[in-house]
Amino acid sequence: ALADSTSLATIDALGGQVSGISLSSDGRLLVYAARTGSGSKLFRRDLGDFKATPIAGTDSAQAPMISPDN
Repeated sequence: ALADSTSLATIDALGGQVSGISLSSDGRLLVYAARTGSGSKLFRRDLGDFKATPIAGTDSAQAPMISPDN
C-alpha cells in the first residue's frame, strides 16, 4: 500500500496541477481536482472526449468521489 501523500504521477490540467482523481465504475467518466489561479476546483471529463469541464460550486474542492450508481 502507498502512503496517502504518495504521488504516482503529475498531470497538468487547464494550467493547474491535479491533486485528486476519481474514475466512475463504468470507466467512462473522470473527475479530478486541479489547482487554479484562485485555489482548486473539480473538473469532469468524459473519457470519450478530450475536453474537461469545470464543475460549478466546487471551489476549494480537493478529493473528488463518484457514487457507484453514477
